[in-house]
Amino acid sequence: MVEELRACPMCGERAALSEHPETHWWYIDCEADTEGSNGCGLSIVRSTRPAVIAAWNLRSHEDRERVYREAVGECICPKCGLRHGGNSAEDAGF
Repeated sequence: MVEELRACPMCGERAALSEHPETHWWYIDCEADTEGSNGCGLSIVRSTRPAVIAAWNLRSHEDRERVYREAVGECICPKCGLRHGGNSAEDAGF
């Protein structure tokens, strides 16, 4: 399954996924070096492909709440602001 990368959280340009040939760590870079790109060069690295994709795509309060809800089934409802089932992701340090 190929998971789609979201645009760069800093500048909105496309992102590129790559694996370092020697360390086998995974990188996602804002495509700043691509000809005609106005990218900012933001880069993240993680030890696995799923981890780097999840880290790149996770960036907002809503995302933290969704990931927390999927992990433990508890969150603050974004519509009503009430806690449903326990603490929010923010309270749990997500």
